[in-house]
Amino acid sequence: MPDWRSRSARREELEAKIREGSFMRFYGTEAYVAYAESLAAVSYINDSYGMSDVQRILQLLSQGSSPEAALRATIHSDYGQLESDLAKYLADKYGN
Repeated sequence: MPDWRSRSARREELEAKIREGSFMRFYGTEAYVAYAESLAAVSYINDSYGMSDVQRILQLLSQGSSPEAALRATIHSDYGQLESDLAKYLADKYGN
């Protein structure tokens, strides 16, 4: 059980880092996970809301909005809801 908790804690820490800031600080597995999760999220937003919302999120980010504020303003979701919706989207698309 301790091994699971430490892996879970590392995953939560990585997820927090992925949400905010540049990926340039990642190497190896962290970089791979960050880019893969970001691609999945963009694919979900594009398929569910359209490319115009992806573009709007990017526009808001370029204007200084935080990623979560841009999500709330565009698709009306916070990180928790996005993660939940993304998990369902990936399960529906690729299976369990």
